[in-house]
Amino acid sequence: MKRFCNLVKRHTLASCLVLLGLLVVSVILGIGLGPVSIRFSDVYRVMFHRLSGIFTGQTAPLESIRESTQNIVWFLRAPRVLLGALIGAALTLSGVGMQAFTKNPLAEPYVLGISSGAKLTVSLAMVGLLSRGVVMSSGGMILAAFAGAMLSMGFVLLLSRWLHQMSLLVVSGVMIGYLCSAVTEFVVTFASDANIVNLHNWSMGSFSGVSWANLRVLLPVIGAALVGSFLLSKPMGAYQLGEGCARSMGVNIRAFRTALILLSSVLSASVTAFAGPISFVGIAVPHLAKGLFGTAQPILMIPACFLGGAAFCLFCDGLARTVFAPTELSISAVTAVLGAPIVIWIMLRRRLRPEKNSITHIRGCYVNEMGESVAQFDQSLALMTQEETETLLALLRRTLSGTLGKNLLDLSFETRQVVEGEEHRRLMRLRDTALKDEEAVEEFFQLVRQSLTLEGNYLILLVYDRYDVPYRAKDGERQEDAAAEVYSYLLCSICPVKQTKPALSYHVRENEFHNRRADWLVSPPELGFLFPAFDDRSTNLYNALYYTRDSGENHPELVEAVFRREAPMPAAAQKETFQTLLSDTLADECSCEVVQAVHDQLCELVEEHRERKEAEPLTLSKGAVKCVLKSCGVSDSHVEEFALRYDDAFGADMALSPRNLVEKQIEVCTPDVVIKVSPERSDLVDTRVIDGVKYILIRADEGVEVNGVPVHIAK
Repeated sequence: MKRFCNLVKRHTLASCLVLLGLLVVSVILGIGLGPVSIRFSDVYRVMFHRLSGIFTGQTAPLESIRESTQNIVWFLRAPRVLLGALIGAALTLSGVGMQAFTKNPLAEPYVLGISSGAKLTVSLAMVGLLSRGVVMSSGGMILAAFAGAMLSMGFVLLLSRWLHQMSLLVVSGVMIGYLCSAVTEFVVTFASDANIVNLHNWSMGSFSGVSWANLRVLLPVIGAALVGSFLLSKPMGAYQLGEGCARSMGVNIRAFRTALILLSSVLSASVTAFAGPISFVGIAVPHLAKGLFGTAQPILMIPACFLGGAAFCLFCDGLARTVFAPTELSISAVTAVLGAPIVIWIMLRRRLRPEKNSITHIRGCYVNEMGESVAQFDQSLALMTQEETETLLALLRRTLSGTLGKNLLDLSFETRQVVEGEEHRRLMRLRDTALKDEEAVEEFFQLVRQSLTLEGNYLILLVYDRYDVPYRAKDGERQEDAAAEVYSYLLCSICPVKQTKPALSYHVRENEFHNRRADWLVSPPELGFLFPAFDDRSTNLYNALYYTRDSGENHPELVEAVFRREAPMPAAAQKETFQTLLSDTLADECSCEVVQAVHDQLCELVEEHRERKEAEPLTLSKGAVKCVLKSCGVSDSHVEEFALRYDDAFGADMALSPRNLVEKQIEVCTPDVVIKVSPERSDLVDTRVIDGVKYILIRADEGVEVNGVPVHIAK
């Protein structure tokens, strides 16, 4: 209760009041509106009189209101409205449970075929009993529906062992639903009894013909389910973070899954038994509630979905009764008309994002400063708000940012590693299992923790994604309807987690200042990698793309542990080594003019490469560097000495990136003075020896300022 109160902020309380208000209005309108119009004052008087009579024992009708009106209110519309509210709440809670269990945003009893299975068993049971002259009780209908729901759920769970893609699993559920519906229609069509033929209306979904006796059966079931949902809210929240995190928090995974399946099946069975199958409520309402409250925490989502589902179903029932009155529409048809666009919007929003990702979940491991795993999680993007999802994806995109050769380094595997290397086999296992192999994921996290030296706490993010590579014709035009290859890859991001300082923050909604407590924030990634590489529009299993935020530190210990390769020399180390090599080998020829000339030529190569817009990064071999030195006036002997020392410093086969060797400005430093000049105007700086004293001369033809004050240079 304390946790709930802490979560309820002002906007959350306002959202709850809005849902409660919508529910109250829906109840009043549902009782008052219909083919026979009844004043709301009469509705209030009848309901108040009847409810008070239950406690006082006075059941005599009111004399001021016609008895027929009272009967319509109390015996026809009131139980229908209350049943509709309970059914809406049950469908929504069942949808929340299904989505949490399957980690699938499109999971709900109707879509997965569970409601159709319940409909089938109820139809068969009613046909069998009515053929013998036995009327099926409400409790018997619930038991029959529960059996059918469990059978359909079993088929879905069985298929989930082989179908790991969300779309295929949903399609399979739809096919199961169609199969069950076909068998049901066959049974109903060839029934001989008139009462059995009436099953057709029930199979389309309807709240008509409900009595208070039905409510006395349904109310305890829904009430118990609501209590059970609240009891499962804490383990459900832990389960959203991943099975590993849930186990570390003391959650019995097997017992939790069993309870969640039973709870969702009982709810869907109860609905199907009394109202028939009703579609899309279990999908649409949870997503609307999540958007309204801005959170996916079960302790808030459960009461929100309970109120929202009840109000949504009553609204749909009102439309079904009044739009074409006196003809009454199927409640399932109305919920489909209103709920299906919401489902379509959910799918489009996930696909038509700027990043157009197909990531379904993210694996993570939170590591403390001692290198110990604090928690692991498997976070579903469907259970996160849009803002949280975009923030998380932004962190992942940073892992592919920066300059090739500087922040993004190419790592190549040897053929021996690809064929039989354990390090390559480990990465392929993670990719091929789409991060569903718990042992492989845990092994990878442990390997990173044991090898990586990183100050403070950090977060390891690991995702799997697929990309349909579009086909390009010879003219370069993109063919959207064709894909030559499906590129599947792993993306790993390692992000420092830092603690913020307490501060005073301004809340726009409340127009007030509040104290912000210290909190732990995830910083942009420090390092990461993409495996396999994506070269020439195809998968390259021989390479990986390694990311480092700091060009001076590429964490070679991680490269050695994960890839069993020597880490490429950092950009800063390349620059420093190159500068030292020039100084040591050129000796007396290492003048200001020569260094400026080398810098200018390297800048020209970079600029030409940029203008050509070539995809491949610019690199210089040892031979190319020798040519640059010769063109700058370095003698052949010094060039050959440079080449010999190059092998020791870099390796004979290593190519250098000119971007790593040059700066945006030429910097001339003495112990007391630092001069920075744009490369385009390096001719303004010269060195001279005057009267035995060394000078750095700067031509000052234009205006000169000292501390922002224009000064004159005396002739």
